[in-house]
Amino acid sequence: MSEQTLIVKVFRYNPEVDERPYYATYEVPWREGMTVLEVLRYIYEVYEPIAFRFHCRSGVCGACGVMLNGTPVLACRTYIEKPGEITIEPLKNFNVIRDLVVDRRPALEQTIKLEPWLVRSSKASDFEKISWSLEDREKFYLLATCRECYLCRAACPAAEVGFRKPELTKYPGPKFYMRDLATRILDPRDEAKESRLVKMKEDIDVYACTTCRK
Repeated sequence: MSEQTLIVKVFRYNPEVDERPYYATYEVPWREGMTVLEVLRYIYEVYEPIAFRFHCRSGVCGACGVMLNGTPVLACRTYIEKPGEITIEPLKNFNVIRDLVVDRRPALEQTIKLEPWLVRSSKASDFEKISWSLEDREKFYLLATCRECYLCRAACPAAEVGFRKPELTKYPGPKFYMRDLATRILDPRDEAKESRLVKMKEDIDVYACTTCRK
């Protein structure tokens, strides 16, 4: 290994041919400013096809989430600071479809149950009559900019319990509350706040959020 080489250990699993997951190791030339996504694309183009998600390559879409040395990151926005050894794995707390691609459908189905779209009986022209403070609008904007990358779920101890032992808790992870529920609660135009809170209490273990004590 040269001083400018990365030794990259990648989680591999194809359920159609593999009995169990394994790790493959690749040597990748390192350069300053190199991202995790560029490392994965190099492996794909030079060595062999591996499955991973990406789209915008600018930290907007949230598609390229992976675990880098045990930490959830966006591959397109995370730089490899120096040569050496790294490990790339799929996001925690999700079932693996293939290699670094995880199944997000259960998380999306939980979101759909909450019906996180704007519910109004009045016309859009009536919105201008609604009072909405600047402070609440700023909070709403910060929450609405969530990329839905699910890095928070991969890092959440309570979500890990819900994934590994669903009989103990149905907790879906922070994104469910910060993006799906809080944006609707803060939006004065929405008329379904109470029904959503009822669904949350009936279907989701909201109190599990506090079990990690962090």
